Amino acid sequence: MHDVTIIDFAWNGTTLFIEFTGFDGERNARFNGMVRVVGDIPYGDIIHERRSELSPSCRAFVVETLTAKIQQHAFD
Repeated sequence: MHDVTIIDFAWNGTTLFIEFTGFDGERNARFNGMVRVVGDIPYGDIIHERRSELSPSCRAFVVETLTAKIQQHAFD
């Protein structure tokens, strides 16, 4: 089972930075990461299709979780 916990977030102008920690259930490994959000879309190596060390299902879970929180205005 995958897990993501938001540790911190900060705004720099119109760009949002989100720091988080989590657990990749498929790889049985903890991870830490940070993404930047521009126009409600998260970007970062940890969720990049080719650069991420997360399993594909965990990467998708992280993106879905962060996107849902962004759309719920959890960082306003």
